[in-house]
Amino acid sequence: MHDEIYNQWKDISDLPQTLIERLRLTYKTLPYAEKSEVITHLYGKEEAHHVINISFEEYRQFVQQANRSLKKLISRMLFYVGSKLFYLLLIFSFANQQRIA
Repeated sequence: MHDEIYNQWKDISDLPQTLIERLRLTYKTLPYAEKSEVITHLYGKEEAHHVINISFEEYRQFVQQANRSLKKLISRMLFYVGSKLFYLLLIFSFANQQRIA
């Protein structure tokens, strides 16, 4: 990525302290909202990459577990609906046989 303003900095330690304080004060600030986030410390480039990679892995595992749970739920729902449909067909078939006889 090429950004004429920020491209000169490769690590957070390269940024001027005034810019860091400005970002710290305005991070996730919404008009008329209470500020609930607190930035306790700043990550360097390597530590930030490490945290991002861990977050990606945790999210990937969460999505995999959600997919497995959803598949189980759909399977159970299909089994339930299928068994009810089967019983209805049996009853309908039995009723028709009684009418014919």
